[in-house]
Amino acid sequence: MNQKVAGAGENARGIESESTTRVPAQTNPWREGERFRSWYGRRHVMMRVERSLSSVLLGACLPLGLLGGRAAAEPAFDSGVRGAIVDAGIGTGAAGDDLMFELGGQWAGLRSVRERLCLLQWDALVAGRGGYLASEHPYLLLVGARETAWAEGGYRFSASKRWSAYAGARLANEVRIMVHPGLALSALDTINNVDGVGGVAASGAIRADFGASLLEAERSLLLVAFVEEALEAAEINTPGRAFTTFGIGARFDIARRLTASVEIARGVTPARADPLLGLTDRTTRTGGAAIVRKLFSNGMWLSAMASLERDTDHVVYAGSGATYDTADAPSFGLTFLYGLPLGRSK
Repeated sequence: MNQKVAGAGENARGIESESTTRVPAQTNPWREGERFRSWYGRRHVMMRVERSLSSVLLGACLPLGLLGGRAAAEPAFDSGVRGAIVDAGIGTGAAGDDLMFELGGQWAGLRSVRERLCLLQWDALVAGRGGYLASEHPYLLLVGARETAWAEGGYRFSASKRWSAYAGARLANEVRIMVHPGLALSALDTINNVDGVGGVAASGAIRADFGASLLEAERSLLLVAFVEEALEAAEINTPGRAFTTFGIGARFDIARRLTASVEIARGVTPARADPLLGLTDRTTRTGGAAIVRKLFSNGMWLSAMASLERDTDHVVYAGSGATYDTADAPSFGLTFLYGLPLGRSK
């Protein structure tokens, strides 16, 4: 009897357990709806964010991919030098012959940018300078420093073609300070003329040029005509002058191997009046310059630079109307330079 009752109790507990398992717990439909709407809203927002990011990345990467493909078909031209230099040069001028040495640094080059649409050219040199000027006997020792730099930005009107019309603008300057040891800078006017070699000299120029550009993977050729406005500060015996110059020039580059350039120009100053002497004077300068630079596979380079110019003056006396044309001695310069790369040279 007790066994039957126990069995009945166990059966009752089993039925109760089964019923508890099979019958789900009651839930609040309103709460479940809120949870679903919250989950769906978050998912909808995430999908919109994902689509927006995809659109932004696609819009950014597609142009970059197109540009990258075009750059691969048309590689940029890049050639230049950067490092320490030592040079030696001889010169002739109104002050006398000179022999000068320099030790310093140079950075120069030619580079195409914006998928060969623009060309950048530059040349900067800073060096200590010393040597002798044959303005007196014994020769005058001069020591000091020199800085010269120019940079030009140019535009090629047809970037996809080998030959293109070209327009550019250039800024240039030069500063030179040379003194005689034991003689104050202000006392240089007590010795023979040193203008053009000694003392303090500064000049600046702005140029616009127009012409044609040939640009290939490893070669570049520029043929231009230019107009330039140059200012020269006064020296000890030479007044300050402003030259309006017209000229032609050419530059040829083989990437990381060779640079050669040549210019021929003629400039004239405005008429300068001298009330004490009763005259007006106008200076005309005619000259040219050439540079050849050879680059070696180890980054070193050798340069040769030559220049020749001559100033002539047209003098008119106001009282009598008499005119005179005078000419200075030609100024000639020849310099040889050796460069040693610092870092990676292109």
